[in-house]
Amino acid sequence: MKKIATGLIGFGMGGQVFHGPLLAGDGGFALKAVSGSRFAEFAGAYPATAQASCEQIIADSQIELVVITTPNATHGALARSALQAGKHVVVDKPFCLSSREAQDLVNLARERRLMLSVFHNRRRDGDFLTVKQLLRDVTLGTMVSLESNYDRYRVAIRDSWKEDQTTGGGLLWDIGAHLVDQAVELFGVPRSWSGDFRRTRPGAQTPDDFEIRLDYSPALRVTLRAAMVRAWPGPRFVVHGLNGSYVKFGKDPQEKDLQSGKALNATDWGREDPARWGSLLLAQPEGIAERRLPTLAGAYPSFYRGVAKAIRAGTPPPVDPASVIPTIRILEDLAQQADARRD
Repeated sequence: MKKIATGLIGFGMGGQVFHGPLLAGDGGFALKAVSGSRFAEFAGAYPATAQASCEQIIADSQIELVVITTPNATHGALARSALQAGKHVVVDKPFCLSSREAQDLVNLARERRLMLSVFHNRRRDGDFLTVKQLLRDVTLGTMVSLESNYDRYRVAIRDSWKEDQTTGGGLLWDIGAHLVDQAVELFGVPRSWSGDFRRTRPGAQTPDDFEIRLDYSPALRVTLRAAMVRAWPGPRFVVHGLNGSYVKFGKDPQEKDLQSGKALNATDWGREDPARWGSLLLAQPEGIAERRLPTLAGAYPSFYRGVAKAIRAGTPPPVDPASVIPTIRILEDLAQQADARRD
């Protein structure tokens, strides 16, 4: 299969840690050009890749695929420009900041018969895949609740667009985009949602602590939490059903795998240390039986393998952009709730 000539727009953390290594490590792609002021620092790792502006990448007739990992507020306009130029497109999450714009982009890609996908990598976290398997197998019985937590500890405010609300920064559009997307992937669109948002760090311009409630039925509720001031992180997942519960601490190891330069085809890629496996607690006639449940291997490399197949063989994209529109709609509404409470 001919390699897909690719241009990467943006080389912040998303480009450095995720897209750059995943594209360079996948034999289906030729990373031809990268835009981003920091690329020069890393150019030695990409000897066949030139530095270019985003305009040059979009205008380059040899480039087939454009990957966008820039500040959130620019995603929609850049994706539109690339699609209009006849490029296949991958957009980092969040897809964009407006559900109407997201739908317009989906329509444009369909009209042009171009591949469009969204890099929701945490659909491929090992812990999330394990929860998804438990639900698919009805291991826990009828679901009652799911809690999803993503805690960090960083008190200092960084000089970054991610701390600036005017550029789509803030924890809601960052970690919140992942957590809401995972909930929608598991259970579909909730009947209602609400959020509680706080600024806990001195000088914070955007909410850095939130709790989101998604109500699916009188019996099923999903609670999503993220915070920047958690020196002791809580459990990543707590899942309760009529037959028992699953509790998982710790985060997926694939980000560290990428940072360490691990080969994408390594036999232990995305595999978690057994000491970090979650606990499965199931009701038995004699009481509650607890055992450690192996965490499924994470699968970030499968995203770009899916992109290559979608471009070359016409298969569905690894993340259908239409499936992300409900997530954007929920985030839009929650962002308005957060703004109203600030005022």
